[in-house]
Amino acid sequence: MPLEANGIENLDKSKDVGVSFTKGNVFGSASLEGYKDASNSPKPKGPSYNAASGSLGVFSEAGHSAGLTATHRPDFGNQVTAAGNLNVLNKGDHKVDVNAFTTKNFPTGPTPNYSTYGAGANYQYKDIANVGASVARIPIAQRTDYSISTGLKLPQTPTSSLSANIGASKIDAPYSNGNWSRNAFFHYQKKF
Repeated sequence: MPLEANGIENLDKSKDVGVSFTKGNVFGSASLEGYKDASNSPKPKGPSYNAASGSLGVFSEAGHSAGLTATHRPDFGNQVTAAGNLNVLNKGDHKVDVNAFTTKNFPTGPTPNYSTYGAGANYQYKDIANVGASVARIPIAQRTDYSISTGLKLPQTPTSSLSANIGASKIDAPYSNGNWSRNAFFHYQKKF
């Protein structure tokens, strides 16, 4: 069972630590975000961490997967997310996936319950180009988020890669029927 651990120190001296594993077709992880050591000066006020989470999931060789994640945030409450992915086409160079998720919040105190659900679809050509679309709904806010994106991997070498990504998103809500907001970025990676 491959076990992987990681940790980083943030600019505010808090730490994010995590452990993950994969065994057969099962994967899982546990993490602690924003952990503040008592030896830090000044002594932290409030909870000693921002969030603790754990996840467990399964995947198949055919590209299907399902997972469950639980998170506790001391200043908010608890959150549970279930997600699934179904590979509906995998023919040579072409791959199509559909996915769905639902997130249920269990807030403490007077915080409204912003539970969310959504779905999406992705198309991939070889490992070169992809396009996707998704929609998410927050019923309590009567808000619907729409997103579309596409990406293209540009010429690569064994030690570097460059990709171009463009997309757009839109929010529909009683307080704002926004226009499409466009975005674009290039991602360059160099291995040493």
